[in-house]
Amino acid sequence: MGFNDRSFLLFLFFLNFVLVVKSDQISYIENESVPVIATKIYPLNNPSEAYDFYTLPFPKQELNEKSPEETMRNHFEGERWKETSHQIFFKKPTPTWEWGTVDLTPENLQAFKKAIERGYVIEFEIDGLPFLVPVGNINHETGVTHIYTHHTFKLLYNQDSIIGANITLDQTKIFQIREEEMENVKLKFTYLVKWKETDIKYQDRMSLYKGYVVHDKIRWISITSGFILVLCFVASVIGIINKVLQNDYKKYETDQMDYLLEYQEEVGWKSLHSDVFRFPKKSFLLSCFLGVGTQLIGIAFFLVLFLVLGLYVPHSEGHLYVLALVFYAFTSTISGYYSSKYYKFFNGEKWAWNIIITMILFAIPLFVIWVFINSVASAYQSISAIPLSTSVAFFSVWSFIGLPLAFIGSLVGRRFSDNFQVPCRTQKYGRQIPNQKWYQNVKFLFFVSGILPFSLIHLEVFSIYNSIWGNHIFKLYSILIIAFFLMIVLIIFTTIVLIYYQLTLENYKWWWPSFFLGGSISVQFFLYSIYYYHIYSNMTGFLQATFFFGYSIIGSYTLFILCGTIGFFASLYFIKRIYSNLKID
Repeated sequence: MGFNDRSFLLFLFFLNFVLVVKSDQISYIENESVPVIATKIYPLNNPSEAYDFYTLPFPKQELNEKSPEETMRNHFEGERWKETSHQIFFKKPTPTWEWGTVDLTPENLQAFKKAIERGYVIEFEIDGLPFLVPVGNINHETGVTHIYTHHTFKLLYNQDSIIGANITLDQTKIFQIREEEMENVKLKFTYLVKWKETDIKYQDRMSLYKGYVVHDKIRWISITSGFILVLCFVASVIGIINKVLQNDYKKYETDQMDYLLEYQEEVGWKSLHSDVFRFPKKSFLLSCFLGVGTQLIGIAFFLVLFLVLGLYVPHSEGHLYVLALVFYAFTSTISGYYSSKYYKFFNGEKWAWNIIITMILFAIPLFVIWVFINSVASAYQSISAIPLSTSVAFFSVWSFIGLPLAFIGSLVGRRFSDNFQVPCRTQKYGRQIPNQKWYQNVKFLFFVSGILPFSLIHLEVFSIYNSIWGNHIFKLYSILIIAFFLMIVLIIFTTIVLIYYQLTLENYKWWWPSFFLGGSISVQFFLYSIYYYHIYSNMTGFLQATFFFGYSIIGSYTLFILCGTIGFFASLYFIKRIYSNLKID
């Protein structure tokens, strides 16, 4: 990487450093009011099918009709904050108290009954700590439906901060739904508040969330064994390829000195020195993919950097979505720069189209899927639909910040990027590529080359899916970061091995194959998504399927471009290295 590239990336680092997001600690004084926020209600198995808390006829807040201030994070998580009429005061225990009554009309009765039959839960939040409470239950022996009418709040505190929040249910204080004799019935909701001091620090309070499907020790064991696997694989690949190349170099130099050389025909990868750097077809599109892929690598780098430095500790996927989208706009310069840099190498001339396609190559598929998901959510009247105001805000950021930065990056890449040097001259006409067997074909290798890298991260994908779709809190981001880097290492060396294998078969068309082989992990990712949906989850309905598979497609497409770019750069470095060491007259 030349001086211009380093200076350019350093500038981007300081540009994005201003986007630091931290979780602010709230301090309370004794007897200060602590608001209870109801964020949403939804079927436990369908977290994306979320509705407003007051969709069900719960007692409404009369003291303060104004809803608490929401953020973009809430909108991305399908939350609409409603302050309930619970009156909780810091460190002050509250005896059984009534927080409202509801007239149990036939409409209200059916609403509660339907919600309980579908397994609806309420998501409350106190001081940023979420917890779930079922609306009711069904006695499967008698078939009787019950509504939970009494909640016991158990709150932990350390000095002036709230550390833990949870609700327990009293099975003796329930309301039994009987369809007969339900006229003029009032449903009374009560609550109890208990406070307890703890030694747990504020920054460690998320460790209280338990019940993970994948235990932390299992994840550590998995990542340790994965590290050993990667170490052995990398050592084997380096040792074998280095030995083979050294033998090839010696043989090639010996043949050059042999007077019989003029009667011998070069075979293997050495015979491709005059064709290996021949520009690929559709190099215009490849340069656009490389620009977008480099930008995604930059976004991943900034997210990991913020996590490692402790600048940002996400407690929900909504925070991560917002931060990633903001980074996407502010790192648009990277895509413009690298797209133009490689388009310049490919002797391109349609510069305007190059930057336009680069900007929409990732944004348009993302936009189309988002519109479809949002339309379905709106049709179901679900609050999971992102509001128009939030959509306009992100579109404005992308339009007025992302696009100008991309054009600036394109201009810099076109005029100031380093010249791309190759160690071999290219002949005017390409040689014929020998026929390959089916298992040697790049199309077959595309579907199998991602198996090894994905096997390393599948447990982390399982944990992430349980966090997003299974109501679990994801923690230990250190394991995720380690797994991500090990996956990249495996992708690099797997792609190099397969590209070297293609070169030994005298297939010099490596440009696009290196990109596809690197991005092939996206195939396993999407297949695993289908497997997870049908085997591990209990999700049902068109709305939930739309969210799940829509986001899975976005994730697969992102992985394809990001990992494909990594595979391309690794192959480019490898090929330049082996041919630069080849002495050619």
